[in-house]
Amino acid sequence: MTSSRSLHPEVLWAQRQNELYITINLVDIKDPKIDVTKDKISFEGIGGTEQKLYQFELNLNKEINPEASKRSQTARSIILVLDKAEHGQKYWPRLQKEPENANDAAKTDEPNEEPNKEAAQEEEPSKEAAKD
Repeated sequence: MTSSRSLHPEVLWAQRQNELYITINLVDIKDPKIDVTKDKISFEGIGGTEQKLYQFELNLNKEINPEASKRSQTARSIILVLDKAEHGQKYWPRLQKEPENANDAAKTDEPNEEPNKEAAQEEEPSKEAAKD
């Protein structure tokens, strides 16, 4: 999908137990084409200050429910909220299926990951409670 003349926008991701949040940071996006399937996200659009072609494709680590996905767009970014196919499961260890590509296309959105760490700590029984 990616040609030699296209660029890759900054892509951030975060997750909650039942959802993924994908943020495509690109200003002034014109006519974005976003294809969300059960195991893949594809993006193509003209954007940035120089209005160049940006593209990417992510093969997801696990399946999502594309029909339940939501999208919002601002002047600076597009945010996708994707419903995980398996609810109540552990957090995904990475966004992409292929471990060698896991950090190439998308970075962890650290501020949005912090609640995940707190939630995981709350879900784990404390050592004090285990003694009782």
